[in-house]
Amino acid sequence: MAMKKALAFLLAILMIVPLASCNKTEEPEVTTEPAPVQTTAEQTEPVTDAPTECAHSYTEEIAEKPKALKDGSKVLTCSACGDSRTEAIPATKTLKVLAIGNSFSQDATEYLWDIAKDGGVEKIIIGNLYIGGCALDKHYSNIKANSGAYKYYKNTNGRWTETANVSVQKGLADEEWDIVTVQQGSHQSWQEKSYEPHGTKLLEMIKKCAPQAKVYVQQTWSYTPWDGRLGKWGIDQNQMFEKLESAYGKFAKNHNLDTIKMGEAVQRFRKELPVKYVNDEGKDSNAYDVVGVNKFKKLKDGKNWLDGDAFHLNRKGEYLQALVWTAKLFNADVTKCKYVPQYLKDSPDTVKLMQKIANEVAK
Repeated sequence: MAMKKALAFLLAILMIVPLASCNKTEEPEVTTEPAPVQTTAEQTEPVTDAPTECAHSYTEEIAEKPKALKDGSKVLTCSACGDSRTEAIPATKTLKVLAIGNSFSQDATEYLWDIAKDGGVEKIIIGNLYIGGCALDKHYSNIKANSGAYKYYKNTNGRWTETANVSVQKGLADEEWDIVTVQQGSHQSWQEKSYEPHGTKLLEMIKKCAPQAKVYVQQTWSYTPWDGRLGKWGIDQNQMFEKLESAYGKFAKNHNLDTIKMGEAVQRFRKELPVKYVNDEGKDSNAYDVVGVNKFKKLKDGKNWLDGDAFHLNRKGEYLQALVWTAKLFNADVTKCKYVPQYLKDSPDTVKLMQKIANEVAK
C-alpha cells in the first residue's frame, strides 16, 4: 500500500514539471550600457608623443681673435633651438710681423724675436723693409712704382738675413703677415701736415696687397737735446715729443689703427732714469743711457753706455723697444721676460724699469 502511494506521488511530480515549463512566459530582453571606465586626471589629458632631443646645428661667430700668447673666443648658436655657448680658441703661438720703415724700425725689432721666443711664441717671423730715413711719402712713391729700392731684413730663427733690391710688394707677398707696421720718418714725425695724403694712399696699397694683415702705427721718438736740427726747427726735445705724439695719434685715430708707443716709452725712460753727460767743453748735459751719443759720450761716473748717435737708440734702447713691441703685439706681460742681453745682465734695476714702462705704455 505504501509503495503504491510513493509511486503515485512521483507520477504527480513528473506531470507538474512539464506543465510549469509550458506555462512559463518569456521575459523581455534587457540591454544595459557598459559602465563608464574610471580615469585619473593624467589619463584625461590628450596623449602626445614625447619631445625629441634637438640634434643641434651650430653656427660659429668669432668674439675675439686669438693672439700669439692669448686665447680668443667664439660663440656657437644652434639655428634650430637657439642654444648658445662660448668656447675658447687656443692661442696661435705664431706671429708674422713686417715693418715698412727705416733705421727706427731696425732699432725696434732687433731683439723682438728673442723676447717673443722667451714668452712662449713658437713660430716668429719678422721682416723689415729698410731705406734710411724713409718717410711716408717716399714709401708710397716706391710702392706705386713697384720700386725695388729696399733692403729686406728677415728673421725666422733668431738670426737676420739681408736681401737687396726688394720692393714693398715683394716684401708683402713674402709671407702671409699677421701684422704690418708703418711709421713717419723721424725728422717729419712732429709735423702733422706731413702725414697726408701719402699716409692714406700707402695704407690703401697695403690693404690691397695684404688684406689679412692688421696695420699698426709705429710711433718714433724725439731727438736728444744736442741734435742741431731741434734748434733749426725752433723746438726742444720735449716739444718735439709732444708734437709727434699728437701727430701720430691723429693719424692713427683717422684710420682706426693701434699705435705702438715707442716714443712714449723712450720719453718716460728719460724722465725716470736721467743721466748726466759731459760734452767736449766740459759742460753738463742731461741725457740718459738709452740714446747713444758720440759727441756727449763721457759720463760723470766714468761709465760709457753709448755706441750710437744723437737720435738713434743704442743696444739698451733696442731692448726697451722690443719689450714695447712684444707687450703690445703679443698682449704679453713682459715683466716676466727672462731674456736679457748680455750687456744688461749687470743692470737688473734698469731691466725692471724697462719692462715696467713697456707694460704700461702697451695698455
